[in-house]
Amino acid sequence: MFLDYKALGAGVEVVKVNPAYTSQTCHKCLHIHRVKGKSYRSGKTFSCGHCHWKGDADFNGANVIKLLGASVNSPRGSYLSCELRRKVEYFQSSLFDLVQGY
Repeated sequence: MFLDYKALGAGVEVVKVNPAYTSQTCHKCLHIHRVKGKSYRSGKTFSCGHCHWKGDADFNGANVIKLLGASVNSPRGSYLSCELRRKVEYFQSSLFDLVQGY
């Protein structure tokens, strides 16, 4: 509610995304650990085993949320490259399947 109120005052649209797996997904390659229940996150550090990006886990999670929000709310379509766009679409559909229980 507070975010909606502040965004309205600033003329900015709020896009709500499902936060599931955002702390476990690499923002560079959108890879999630292949073993269920495991994560590349260890405390405040995220270290991707796929593309080998290392950094702050909160920074990584915030960027995953940013990518998801941008991919669903761009008036001219996603600014992501074709390959990354496919990964985001796959990621979103995978999250949808998890939420739906498939």
